This record gives sequence, C-alpha cells and structure tokens, in this order.
Amino acid sequence: MHGKVCSHPGKNLEEHLLNVLEWAEELAEFYALPLSDQEKTAIALHDIGKAAVLFQGKLCPNCPERSNCPNPYPRVKGKSYGHAEPSSFIVLARTDSIICAEAVRRHHTGLQDLQEIKNFWADTGIDEQKGQVSSLFWWDGASTLYKCIGIKAGKWAEILTRTEDSWQDFYFNSIESEYSRDNVQQISQTWVDIRKLSSLLVTSDRWDAMVGTGFLLSKESWDKASFDDYLASLKPNELSPWRASISQMVYISANEKLASPGIYTITLPTGAGKTIIGLETAVQAAHRFKATGIIYVLPFISLVDQNAKVAGEIFEKIQEDHSLAYTDTSAQ
Repeated sequence: MHGKVCSHPGKNLEEHLLNVLEWAEELAEFYALPLSDQEKTAIALHDIGKAAVLFQGKLCPNCPERSNCPNPYPRVKGKSYGHAEPSSFIVLARTDSIICAEAVRRHHTGLQDLQEIKNFWADTGIDEQKGQVSSLFWWDGASTLYKCIGIKAGKWAEILTRTEDSWQDFYFNSIESEYSRDNVQQISQTWVDIRKLSSLLVTSDRWDAMVGTGFLLSKESWDKASFDDYLASLKPNELSPWRASISQMVYISANEKLASPGIYTITLPTGAGKTIIGLETAVQAAHRFKATGIIYVLPFISLVDQNAKVAGEIFEKIQEDHSLAYTDTSAQ
C-alpha cells in the first residue's frame, strides 16, 4: 500500500484522473457528443499506469513539494517508463473496447492506422500485458476509482482475467474480424469514434495538467445582419447585383434542403462569391442543427488565409491553423 501517488508534480493521481473525466464530460455535453460508460472508464483510467515505482521514482525527485511530502520516492535511474501501454491493457480488460484501449495507448503520441493497431495487439499477448500491469502498485486513493476498476484493493493484474487461449479468441473475434477493411461502414464509424474519444481525452488531460480550472466554454453567436453589413462595406461593381441574386438563391435553397445533418455541396462559377456564400450557408446549418462552431477544411494555405480574412470581418472569434500532410506514394 502506498499513501500517495502523483500524476504530475504535486497532483495526486486519483485527483487528476477524476478531473480529466469531469472536463471530458463537460466538453462532451457542450458539443452534444455521446460519451458511453466504456469511454468514461477509459478516460478515468488513462494514466493508471503511472502507479509504478519507475514512474514515481522519476517524477517525485523533481517535485517542488517533495520536502513536505509524507511519502517521497527515491530517485530511480535507468530508462524511461511508458505508462500508456499498461493503462491501455487495464482499459481493454475493463471495457472490451479496442477503441477505448487505443485512445489511451496513444494519448501521448498519435493515433495509428488500422494495420498498425492490429499488429500491436497481435504481438502483445496476455502474458506480456499481465507482466506490465503487475508492476503497478495499489495506493490508498485508488479506491475512489472503484466504479471503473472493479476492485476495492489488491493486485492490478487481477483485472486481466483472460487466459492465452481466450485472449487469442478475443483478438480474432473482436479485433481482427470485426475491424475488417472490407466493412467500410464499420471502419468509418470506428474512425469517428476513436478520434472523438481521443480528442476529448487529450484536450481534458492537457487542460488539467496545465490549467486545472474550469473550461471557459461559450457558444458563438451569429447574425445574418453581420453578413449584410460586411457586403454593404464592399465597394460595388458590375458583378455586385449578380452576386447578390446568386447569394439569395443559395440562401433560399439551403433553407429548403438543410433538413438534417449530412453532406451538402454548393457549386458556383468563379467570381460568384463562394467565400461569403459558403460562410453564410454554414451559419444556416449551424443555427439549424444547434452547432457550437464551424470548421473549415481547405487544401491550400492561400485559401485558408482568404477565408479567415473574410470570417474575421464577420465573426467575433476565429482560429486559423495550418498543417502539411504528405503521402508516401511510393508504397502504392
């Protein structure tokens, strides 16, 4: 039994885990995202692997509150300790969800593609999982996580009850077969689910580690008058009446066709004012479906800059991000 285990210098591990769950639930409610009991369990156990001497022995000596700590750990030399994998093993055992386990296993790095996920779990048998989990120790505060871990006190490896044979059955039935590349609908839903959970977890985890106070969440307010004011500020030219008529046509059409969330397209000729029309239509959809924000994804930085400049004239708050993605075409 250990009296104190920390997630970060000066912060109890159980406090961090419960805080992250609270932030994630708050974010999910704000954005109207479903959060299952399995996903809540994964979030609450995402750093459980930090309950190991190797981790505490590297964290504790650097803590500014060490001199006042009732249970300091001696400095541990040697290689760094990865806590995400043992955490993911416990999460998988408690949830039977590879989505939950992967979100936890990769929450300090980056999500892998489907084949890499399968390769990892195919190469990591139940004996290795139990071996890593067995290095974790029980501490007094862990009892606050009872609903998630299912044991009041004892050895963490007791949560991993599968034998090697039952693990192989689980792997092939619940991972290899269920997540077949041929099942496009299943893979598409998995893509959405794992990124949703990963986003909630990583955001909440970093927030609690760096800030530790409540989110300042606010819904953007949109007003059609702001579009009219922006258009009125533009210098008129010979195309202005044509653009205004097209904008009105699209606005009326969108009002009729935006009946439910889905994929919609707007096709217009060059010079018709697609930037402002696209933004206005997005606002229509956001209003109708009670969205909390609008996300624009564009293929070129010049287009990002162009749309961000216009959006900045209309909305109070915008956030502009640039990224580059490369594809290895030699492997195709």
